[in-house]
Amino acid sequence: YRETERDERARLAAGAQAVDGNLSRQLYGAWHALQSIREDYSGAWITPAAPERAVRRLAALSDAMPGVRTISMLDRDGRVMASNRVELIGRLFADRAYFQHARANPDPGRAQLSPPLRTSLGVYSLNLTAVHTDRDGRFEGVVTATIDPDYFQTVLQGVLYSDDMWAAIAHSGGQLVMNEPPNERIAGMNIDQPGSFFRRHRDSGQTASVLEGIVLATGDARIMAQHTIL
Repeated sequence: YRETERDERARLAAGAQAVDGNLSRQLYGAWHALQSIREDYSGAWITPAAPERAVRRLAALSDAMPGVRTISMLDRDGRVMASNRVELIGRLFADRAYFQHARANPDPGRAQLSPPLRTSLGVYSLNLTAVHTDRDGRFEGVVTATIDPDYFQTVLQGVLYSDDMWAAIAHSGGQLVMNEPPNERIAGMNIDQPGSFFRRHRDSGQTASVLEGIVLATGDARIMAQHTIL
């Protein structure tokens, strides 16, 4: 029994680490793509030169990154100037949390990952955002990428080796972003609660942990491996 438990803990830990490695690489690549776009259009941000060319470039980048669904350039007012999804061009997203946070925290050197949101195209996901400022540090707009949930559902499926297992990705604020297999009962739930696996892992200060206890969201007794994405 002890050997079986030890082996299962090791397999769970390896699965969590695999998801972390995959997601980290995708976010790292997307962040560098956003920085590249920002640098290319830094001199003509408000009205991008040759907008058709900008649209083609954004489309090529999103096609090359399986973890990214949408890439858009927004001006200081939150209006989409260019996007790989042309139906978004001209629309105003100043009320979106990711845009408001970027405008309130205009740090060009920091990648900003939003809490989960329902996009205008009906997808529940995250936005990775790079801020653009002028030479005096004033906010000029953002380049933002919507993470493709279908890609990461496949990643989560890949670490499941038993019918009674599930895997999930949660934002640092505690909101569940996605889980596999899908469970509408807990979709979007905030799991940063006293005694939760999430809270226990975060409070431990460890990057990786394997814990045992009751899942507050479902009431199930589980062994759970967690890995912090840095």
